[in-house]
Amino acid sequence: PPPPSPPPPSPPPPPSPPPPSPPPPSPPPPSPPPPSPPPPSALRLPQRNLAVGGFGTCAVGADGLAKCWGKNRYGEDTVPASLSGAGIVAFMDKGEEASCAVRTDNGLGECFGTHFHGSRLPTPAALEALGELTAIAVGAYGSCFANTAGEVTCFGLYTTWTSVPAGLTGVHTLTAGHGGPVCAVSGNLGEAGDLTCWVMNGFSVPNYGKVKTVDAGSGHACVIKEDDIVGCFKGFNYGNDGITSVPGDLGPVLGVSVGMNAACAIQASDSTVRCWGSGNARNPPNDLGAVEFLRMGYHFACAVKSSDATLVCWGDSTTQTSVPSGLGAVAIG
Repeated sequence: PPPPSPPPPSPPPPPSPPPPSPPPPSPPPPSPPPPSPPPPSALRLPQRNLAVGGFGTCAVGADGLAKCWGKNRYGEDTVPASLSGAGIVAFMDKGEEASCAVRTDNGLGECFGTHFHGSRLPTPAALEALGELTAIAVGAYGSCFANTAGEVTCFGLYTTWTSVPAGLTGVHTLTAGHGGPVCAVSGNLGEAGDLTCWVMNGFSVPNYGKVKTVDAGSGHACVIKEDDIVGCFKGFNYGNDGITSVPGDLGPVLGVSVGMNAACAIQASDSTVRCWGSGNARNPPNDLGAVEFLRMGYHFACAVKSSDATLVCWGDSTTQTSVPSGLGAVAIG
């Protein structure tokens, strides 16, 4: 018989279905909202690593060394050997012809120079008896010190200086003008507290309520109130009364300092300096930019720049405004 026929060929497989269309591209994510501006820096107290007196300046550098310069009429700008090592000085203050520092190792005070009219500075023994210090204020006629208990003791030529108001405790900020006023803020550091002033020479302190800090110049003083607005008043018949005319558009501030004829503040909006009054000390350099803190002398002012922590000074006298070339950055904090 013939062989069987081969089976018919299998039909071809059906064609593969076309690949699915790719999904449409996802829409791009929405642009993130612009970052919120950083909150204002904390209140910058006037006294720590920069001290400006009537005719000179002291600063603690980033290297930990305390350096002073100025007229140096009575040795107030010659740092003694006991304070000349790195990391020895915690903070300082200056008056017209005297400077005082607080040591980092034991918190005790040490002064050099002299007070106006030959009034002697407190002796080392007198300062040691105060114990650890948290604030100092050096004026023309005297100096005051607050210890860790918040108690204030003053030394000077007149009893108006040395007669600290009874019951004054809890002090964290002290300041002293040329011949007055002397002022203190009591309470928690950086928070609004009670303002007390003496050596007012017949003038009175406005009722500001609680204040955050205070700085005294040559006859006037300025406070930062609880709402961060500046208020200024007269406490001695000296200097320029225009200091009390605070610009109405100044706005909130982070710091304030007072000289003889002008006052300056650090604006909270951008940390730049705004001044008022009279004289060249009210004219900071156009390129100063943002600053960390500032202090004023009689006819000059100094500020530490935020960008590089260098010190810039301006005003009437090259003796005070010429920052030593070897100073370098100023310690911040």
